[in-house]
Amino acid sequence: YVGLTLGWLDQQEIAYTSQSDLSHFSIKGNQKYTSFETTISGDYSSASFFFCAAAITGSSLTVEDVDKDDPQGDKAVLDVLQKMGCSVKWNSNKSVTIQGPSTSLVGGTFDLNDIPDALPVLAVTACFAEGTTILENIEHTRIKETDRITVMRENLERLGAHIEEQEDALIIHSHNTLRGGTVLGYGDHRIIMWMA
Repeated sequence: YVGLTLGWLDQQEIAYTSQSDLSHFSIKGNQKYTSFETTISGDYSSASFFFCAAAITGSSLTVEDVDKDDPQGDKAVLDVLQKMGCSVKWNSNKSVTIQGPSTSLVGGTFDLNDIPDALPVLAVTACFAEGTTILENIEHTRIKETDRITVMRENLERLGAHIEEQEDALIIHSHNTLRGGTVLGYGDHRIIMWMA
């Protein structure tokens, strides 16, 4: 999200300096934004719910108005799904088709440090993969709207998943035929969206 913001500042020729670790910024005052016309790319965070639904069901899905060159972090969900056995094909720079596998998804180890908002959607998706899936480097998701590591473990266990919680990871073992049940949203929109 910092990268997205800096991209817009660069496009508007707003002068700033930043440290290489992006922890401090200095922005000169009395600068001006100018009006412009552009098309805003679709939101990869929201699209990831549909990408993962196609992956789980072995379906084909085309999403339009997403920019292949957009710096949004959650675009990396497509890379994770590809490693899990999905086919991802860009039809143009603004349209992508995902095809879920005809057999089953394959587990793996995935570093979600740069895509923490994808943790809920990928945790559910991993429940449908063969083998063990490790979603790691996610300790910072404990300080989102809720502790998403604990909440996802608790909710998925309620639905029958075999899942372990570590300080900075979720480990999801293939087992998994999830069943219906009652889950808690904890006031966190991403938890509510994906548990539904």
